[in-house]
Amino acid sequence: MPRLHGDSGVELVMINTAGGLTGGDRLSIEVVVGERACATVTTPACEHIYRSLGSEASIEQRLQVARGAKLDWIPQETILFDRGRVRRQLDAWLEADAELTIAEAVLFGRTAMGETVTNGFLSDFWTVRRDGHLLFADATRIAESFSQSAACLAALRGQTAMASVVHVGRNLERKRDRLRAGFSQATESAAGASVIGDVLVARIVAPGRMALRRALVPALASLRDTRPLPRLWYC
Repeated sequence: MPRLHGDSGVELVMINTAGGLTGGDRLSIEVVVGERACATVTTPACEHIYRSLGSEASIEQRLQVARGAKLDWIPQETILFDRGRVRRQLDAWLEADAELTIAEAVLFGRTAMGETVTNGFLSDFWTVRRDGHLLFADATRIAESFSQSAACLAALRGQTAMASVVHVGRNLERKRDRLRAGFSQATESAAGASVIGDVLVARIVAPGRMALRRALVPALASLRDTRPLPRLWYC
């Protein structure tokens, strides 16, 4: 838990001592934020999903945010290596006026090293509830043939990096407009933002990590108002 100054709340850095996940590994994370608390959860570096011999890695993430509290769940990118297989689920429970930002980014191989992902499996399922009522549900699934699925216009459009952002809070239309203005400047990526009910949703696809970050980092900074992003994001 890095030492912070000002009113940025608590910052928590999750460390996976295994250094990555492969087929058969299981990772479970639970975060509880108390009333009127403010917390940011991130990671020190990218998570790695390594090649599997057949079975899937499993990641279960459970977030609980009490009334009057704020949680920003913004881990750094997950790298899916060729023949990597992962099934991830994130469930968030909010009370009353709690606020939440979730951002998850996935890189398909390390493009700077000439890596590509031609086979693999990614399943990502999110739910967000407030006082027990479903606000948002989203499912992403890319399977064999992986490269063909990823090339589809409804999926990655042939890009090698993607991010999804979900925000539950105040002034959603104003925040959406700020995101759209920022995305219009990120010419290397394709991105959009919409308000769906009580949730602001943004998507980004890009040709690599740095192009993705040039759209994602300003978007997250905008949603956090005056609170800076964790310093680890800039290391």
